Amino acid sequence: MPDNPTTSLVKTANSPALARVSNQLALTEKLLAKSEEVILKLCQRDGKYGFCDQFNNVVIDFLYEEVDVLSGNNGLLKVGRFSEWGYTLGYINRYGKEVVPLVFHAANWFHEDLAAVMHNFAWGFVDHSGEVKIPLEYEAVENFSEGLAGIKKNDLWGFVNKSGKVVISPIYGYVGEFKEGLAYVSANNKYGYVDNFGYIDTHGIQIIEAQYKWARDFSEGLAAVSVAFGKWSVERVWGFIDKVGTQIIAPQFKDVSYGGFREDLVGVTFDSHKWGFIDREGKFVIPAKYSAVDWFYNGRAEVELDGKKGYIDKIGIEYWED
Repeated sequence: MPDNPTTSLVKTANSPALARVSNQLALTEKLLAKSEEVILKLCQRDGKYGFCDQFNNVVIDFLYEEVDVLSGNNGLLKVGRFSEWGYTLGYINRYGKEVVPLVFHAANWFHEDLAAVMHNFAWGFVDHSGEVKIPLEYEAVENFSEGLAGIKKNDLWGFVNKSGKVVISPIYGYVGEFKEGLAYVSANNKYGYVDNFGYIDTHGIQIIEAQYKWARDFSEGLAAVSVAFGKWSVERVWGFIDKVGTQIIAPQFKDVSYGGFREDLVGVTFDSHKWGFIDREGKFVIPAKYSAVDWFYNGRAEVELDGKKGYIDKIGIEYWED
C-alpha cells in the first residue's frame, strides 16, 4: 500500500448543493477545521477515513468507516465505525477527540446545539459535550427548530422544548419542523396512512385547518400544499398558501422544490421530468427544461440538463461545469 493517503478538498460555491456529498466513498473535499496553523482534509487508507494537514501528514488516524463531511458546521463531525455494539456513530472535534462517544445506532446533525441520537430504537438528544439532555425514550424525533422538536410516543407526534418538557401533546399522525412560527401537522394516522394536513403555531393552536393531502415548511411567507387530484383522488397536485391559509398559487404542479421559495423563486415541475422556476405570482421566470434543480442561494441555483451539471442565475443565464 502507498505511504501517502488519498486526500481531497471540498469545493464551496454559491449554491449549497455544489458542496453536497452524493457518495461518501468518493473523497469529496471538506474542511474540518480552518485556522492560521492548519487546514485538515479528509483522507482515506485501507477503506477507513482520517484527517491530514495540507502537507498530507496524518493528524487524525484512520479509525472510521464513515465521516459525514457536511455535519461540521458547529466544529464537530459525525463519524461512524464498527464496534462491539455493531455499527455505531458519534462526534469528534477538530483535534480528533471523540467528544460524543460512538455508542449510537443513528445520529443527526446538530440543530440549535442539540443532536438527535438513537440507541436500541429509542431516540433522544445530546449536547456538544455528549451529555444526554433529553432522555432516549421516543420512537422517533425531528430536529430542533425555533426551540421545539417533534417527538413520537405511542405512535403519535407532539413537541418538546429544549428542556425536554412536552409543550404540545402527542396527538398528531405526523409533524414537521417549525418554520416562520408554523409547523405542518397531520390530523390523523389511520392504518399507517397519514394525510389531512394543516398548520399549528408554537403554542399548539391550529392556525390553518387540516385540509391538505400533504404540506411542507413555510419559506419566505409561503408554503407548498397538495390536494387530491385524478379519477380516484389518489394523485396530488401542489400549490402555495400564505400564513393565514389564503391560496396564493393554485394547485397545478406535479411537484415543487422541497426547500420552497428562496430569493422569491421556487422550482416546479408538471411531469417530474422537466423543472423550471416560478415567481411569487406563479409566473414562469425560468422555463421548465431541466432534469433537476436546487434552490437559489446568493443569486444562483444548481441545475442539471442532458447529463451536465452547472448553475443558473436569476435571469436564466447558464454556467456549466467543465
